[in-house]
Amino acid sequence: MSGLPTLGAVNNLLVPLLPGTVSIKAGTPVPGGPKAPALIGIYTSDDGKLQAACVCTYALVSFCGAALAMIPAGIAKDGLNGQIQENIPENFREILNIFSRILNHPGAPHMSFKGLLTPAETGTPELTALLAKPAGHLDLEITVSNYGMGKLSILMAG
Repeated sequence: MSGLPTLGAVNNLLVPLLPGTVSIKAGTPVPGGPKAPALIGIYTSDDGKLQAACVCTYALVSFCGAALAMIPAGIAKDGLNGQIQENIPENFREILNIFSRILNHPGAPHMSFKGLLTPAETGTPELTALLAKPAGHLDLEITVSNYGMGKLSILMAG
């Protein structure tokens, strides 16, 4: 699928961004939707059409968002149940905004990060269709040293 980033591209983006050791490997799909324990970053084209989504476990949001601002790991671990503390979600939004660098490619519609949705906000028909049948996906396990492991699924629309 054109526009789907590689594991290497995600690695090249996150390793210099986060402190400590970051390891990334292939993972399993992260379910998203109104009842799923995950947050979803959405990316739209300039005309507002949904182009991609990043389905993120609470652990990924907590660990990467905390690591970016060097918030103690203990505070990040409190977010594993979905009660993410401090400014961690805002930090993670910045990571997702930077992700647009690896989602945009010449010849494809330009994409911009539009927001990080809670499970209750994920019931739109367009997003439901993308979650059910993406044109392409990349599923990853991302571990940040001293914090922990979270999962990410990058989904591309057709």
